[in-house]
Amino acid sequence: MPEQPEAVRKPVLIAVLLVVLALGGAAAYYFSHHHAAKEVAVQEPEVAEPAPSQNPPNATSQTAAPIASQITPPPSPPAAAPQPTYADKIVSALVQLNMTNGPLTQEKLAAWQSTLQQLTNAGPAAIPAIRQFLASKQDMRFDSVGGSAALGQASLRLSMIDALSKIGGPEALATTGEALRSATDPREIAILARSLEQQAPGEYKQAAVDAARAALADAMAGKLSNVDVAGLFSVLQQRSTSRTPPDATPIIQP
Repeated sequence: MPEQPEAVRKPVLIAVLLVVLALGGAAAYYFSHHHAAKEVAVQEPEVAEPAPSQNPPNATSQTAAPIASQITPPPSPPAAAPQPTYADKIVSALVQLNMTNGPLTQEKLAAWQSTLQQLTNAGPAAIPAIRQFLASKQDMRFDSVGGSAALGQASLRLSMIDALSKIGGPEALATTGEALRSATDPREIAILARSLEQQAPGEYKQAAVDAARAALADAMAGKLSNVDVAGLFSVLQQRSTSRTPPDATPIIQP
């Protein structure tokens, strides 16, 4: 009978021992893995080095230049139209004062003379406006209202040319010379030639002769109708009588 308790105790001890071993193994496994996880968490993360660039150091500037060249700059604002000057307004007023529309009254004549005097009084500042008008080839004939006897000149262009001679100076002289070289009307050529000869004797004689010959050729060809060419002959005659005698000292002309 005493052997039975010992026999019972032995398997129980073995079972308890196995449980203890199992718990110890589990504890060892837990602590080992928990410590490893802490080490992994404490370690600093490795920073990946940037991959070497495939472009050379100037690649950015080389690629940026074509892109910049493709950028269209914003369009510049349109330039403002130049404002008419005081002289421009006077010339426009002279053009709008149609002296040939209806009878020439004292009021119309007074307005015309006053406006033309304002243009002359403007002095050299009026020359650009007069030059622009002469270059436009506009004109207004005053023959139907008395012409030169009533208005001082036979046309609006001749009134402008007369204003240039009254203003005077190098710029007015050059503008008158330009008008002579582009003139085709015989009467206008004769007046321009006479005005230039008075202001600069001998300087524009050749230009006057060339203009007179061209206008005379147009008249003979029928290109000019109902015009008086007598003034052209006076220009040509003036040239022939002013030639230098053979034994005289030649005068150099421009």
